[in-house]
Amino acid sequence: MGMRSRSVSLFVLLAALFVAAVFAPLAAQAAFPGRNGNILFTEGWHVKLLNPKTGTIHKVVNGGGPYTAQFLANGRNFVYINGNANELRIRSLSDRNIRRRGRLVLRDPELGLRAVSSDADGRHIVFAAVRGGYQPRKGLEHRIEIYSINRDGSNLTRLTRNRAFDNDPAVSPDGSKVAFVRRKKGGARIFTMNIDGSGQRQVSHGSGWKRSPSYSPDGRRIVYAGQLKRPGLDRWESAEIFSISARDGSGRIRITNDRGEAQYPSFSPNGKKVLFVRHWNQLMSVNVDRTGLNKLYETPYGGGVLWTNWGPAAN
Repeated sequence: MGMRSRSVSLFVLLAALFVAAVFAPLAAQAAFPGRNGNILFTEGWHVKLLNPKTGTIHKVVNGGGPYTAQFLANGRNFVYINGNANELRIRSLSDRNIRRRGRLVLRDPELGLRAVSSDADGRHIVFAAVRGGYQPRKGLEHRIEIYSINRDGSNLTRLTRNRAFDNDPAVSPDGSKVAFVRRKKGGARIFTMNIDGSGQRQVSHGSGWKRSPSYSPDGRRIVYAGQLKRPGLDRWESAEIFSISARDGSGRIRITNDRGEAQYPSFSPNGKKVLFVRHWNQLMSVNVDRTGLNKLYETPYGGGVLWTNWGPAAN
């Protein structure tokens, strides 16, 4: 009887070890779904996570938007803006309760928060905001400026001060630079500046509107959506994705050519692909050499896919 009992105990122990070996990695992956090349994006009023290999969608923030969101380097946290609540927060993907909003960094009813970016480890969080609230009163549109803040909510600093429309900030991976869009009469251009707001300079060239710049993983290139003048189309119906040198705007490369309202580009972590939104309802990827165009996701709601960001370890 004792021998049988020991045999049963040994069997249970071996079975437990087998289950742990098989399912523990899966549980860890489920707890931190931002890793392994998943994609963070906003759709309608929600922040969502897409596994491009399986097509699986996870809703990670539920309702209350509009939002902009970006992964932090470890892929286990992301920084995002809830525009209606005028809140800037950092949320962990290890928490599966989508009703939890994450840790509050900033709430200011006098700042209408627009777009957010961060360096790789979240030391420098930079965002665009409208002084006077999310819906600016007539004549206040020029007050959209770029701000920075520490991840603990300290040291709120205004980086730009002018009568232009400064929006769409993107922090370089090493945290030393910020690319952004400055809109004046006649168009919108890509500018860069140091993380403290000094050294502002225009790096895009040519006519037409530009928007949503994003740095390559090594910080040497910037991708953005740029207008092409096409008869009968407005400025964003004719947009394509371009890449330029982050240093001086030279070496412009046109990455897309599908006449599909290309918007909100971002590099894959290895810099070999670019993720972007087409027709406002499709997530697309393409190799930087313009080959391998691939549709990763199409919303069933007809529109509202924005602010793409590829998680760590993506191919």
